[in-house]
Amino acid sequence: MKRMVSCFCFSCSVVLVLAQAETEKEQAAEVPAVEVQQLSKSAYADKLEDNVSKLVVNNQNNNAWVNAYKAERYGNYSGTSRSISTDSQKKLDFMVSEMNTHIPNTFEFHYASYLNGNKSTDALSHLQQAHTLNPSSTELHDDMLANAVIEKNESEKKDFAQKLSEGKVYSGAELEYNRNVLASVSVGAVLITYGNVDTYPLIISQEVNGLRKDIKIVCLDWLGSSAYRDQVAVDCGVAKNKITSSASLSLAEILAGSPKKIFVALTLPPNELKKYADKLYLTGLALMYSNQSQSNLPDLASKWEVYFSKTHLADNEALNRNYILPLIQLSAYYDDTGQPDKKKTVDDLAKQLALSTTNPSKVNQYLD
Repeated sequence: MKRMVSCFCFSCSVVLVLAQAETEKEQAAEVPAVEVQQLSKSAYADKLEDNVSKLVVNNQNNNAWVNAYKAERYGNYSGTSRSISTDSQKKLDFMVSEMNTHIPNTFEFHYASYLNGNKSTDALSHLQQAHTLNPSSTELHDDMLANAVIEKNESEKKDFAQKLSEGKVYSGAELEYNRNVLASVSVGAVLITYGNVDTYPLIISQEVNGLRKDIKIVCLDWLGSSAYRDQVAVDCGVAKNKITSSASLSLAEILAGSPKKIFVALTLPPNELKKYADKLYLTGLALMYSNQSQSNLPDLASKWEVYFSKTHLADNEALNRNYILPLIQLSAYYDDTGQPDKKKTVDDLAKQLALSTTNPSKVNQYLD
C-alpha cells in the first residue's frame, strides 16, 4: 500500500486498529479500564458470588462489601469501555445504600460511594473522607491525584504524583510510553486522554520529572466533576456550557470549537477516533486534529529517531502495542524516501509487537 511521503491522515490507520483483532481486549488502541485487574466476566461473577456469600454470614464484613461492589462494577468493564448497564447500576446503588446501613462512616463505605459517584462533587467528598480514615491506602493515591487536579491544589498534586512515582504503580514501559506521548505533542497544546494508564504517568512526568509542563492534559474520564468541566472549558478555549459529563459530546465540542492545538491520545476508544479519522494526523504516540492537510511524516520520523526513548519496547506490556501504528507509517515513509535499513528496523519491531495480538498477519500486510 503506497502512501504519500509527507502527509498521512488517520483514516487508513483506523482500519488497522479496528481490524487488528475482533475482540476488545486485543484492540491496538486500548487502555486498561481504570482500577481494573483484567479478569474475565465469569471471574468477576465468581468474586461477586463469593463475597455475597460472606455477607449472608456477616453483613458487617467491610471487606466483603467493598469487594462485592468492585466485582459488580468491574464486571461491566472492557478494555475500551467503562460503561455500566442500567441494571448493574441499580445493583451498585443498592449496595452503597446497604453499606450505609450496615457499615456507615467506614473507609469501605466512603470508597464505594466515591466510585459510585463518577467524580461528582459529592463523590469527591467521599474520596476525601476515605483518605482521612485511611491515609496510608495506596489504592487512593491516583484518585487523590485526580482530586488535586480538579481542585487546582498544586501542592497536593505534586505530593500525590510523587507518591505514585515512589509506589512504582506503573511499569517502566508504561512510564516510558507516556514520556514518548509528551514528546509527540506540540508546545502549548492540549492533550486529550481517556483514563488511568494514559493520564497519571503523564502527570508524574510533569510534576516529578518536570517534563513538558507546557502541555494541558484533559482527561475525559474526569468529566463527572462540574468543577473539572469548567476547568476543561477554560483550558480548551470553549464555552463552559459546551463541556458536559458526556465524554463523546465534549470531545466533539473541543475538536470543533477550540482555537488551540488539540492532540488526542491513541488510547481513546477506537469508535471515537474513527469519527474524526480524516482529520487526525499521527505525530508519534498522539494524533493532531486539523482541518487542513498536514505534513506529518517527516516530523513523526524526527520524533522517533531523536526524542523517543526505546528502552522498554521489548517489555511484555499491553500499552506497547500502540507503537505498531507509528511503526507502520514510519515503514512506508522510510520505503518512499529510500532508507531501507531504517525500514527494516521498524518492520522488525512492528512484527515483534504484533505477536502479542491475536492477528499479527494484519500488521504484516501493511509492512510487506
